[in-house]
Amino acid sequence: AKQREERGRHCSLARVLLIFPLMFIKFYFIRRMFLAGWRGFIKANIDAFHFFLTEAKLYERAYRRKRGDEAVRLLWLFVPILLKPMQDVGDFVHQVTGPRVNAVA
Repeated sequence: AKQREERGRHCSLARVLLIFPLMFIKFYFIRRMFLAGWRGFIKANIDAFHFFLTEAKLYERAYRRKRGDEAVRLLWLFVPILLKPMQDVGDFVHQVTGPRVNAVA
């Protein structure tokens, strides 16, 4: 986020909200990660989440400059709402793969 800020990249709330679904579509469908099955699904989620976190941090830095540190605390109240889909993905993967069994040779 710091490098993007130094290069003069600006961020908006709309970009923060749309970056995750758009990047997921890009990775999962356009880069054809769906061919890798559930592993591709997880990788697309992780990559899209990385872009979301980068944009959120950039937005936070701009927000902090404008309104101060107190307002940022309110902004981060929404993070658990955004993380809920990632938890659901983890639950889904656990259901599909089942419990892991450690094989000892």
